[in-house]
Amino acid sequence: MNILLDDSISPAALGALREIVRRLQRNEITPAQATVQAESITPKAGKLFDVADWSDGAKATLYASIIGAIALVAAAKMSSSGGGDQPPIVIENIIETRTNSLRDSTSLPYIPIPTPRPK
Repeated sequence: MNILLDDSISPAALGALREIVRRLQRNEITPAQATVQAESITPKAGKLFDVADWSDGAKATLYASIIGAIALVAAAKMSSSGGGDQPPIVIENIIETRTNSLRDSTSLPYIPIPTPRPK
């Protein structure tokens, strides 16, 4: 997310990164090729595709998340650079580490599901 939020990356560069991710989704390029292409846009962007040890499902989730994040960041950048009366949109980094479990972040108590006993 920090890579996409970098002020030095223009909306056009974000669009180019989105196209790289779409080509990955269609299996037109490999993650290694995507890394090279992304680094030609900005050196930091190659890190987005460092997924060699990831499962196919995890890769698919990452790629969909990148496309969604690019759309939001590009819209915010275009909106905030338009001038006018509107204050700039500030996007904060809200991704946290995996150490926080879902149970810790909700107000519902943990209730175990009963399992039937064998007969």
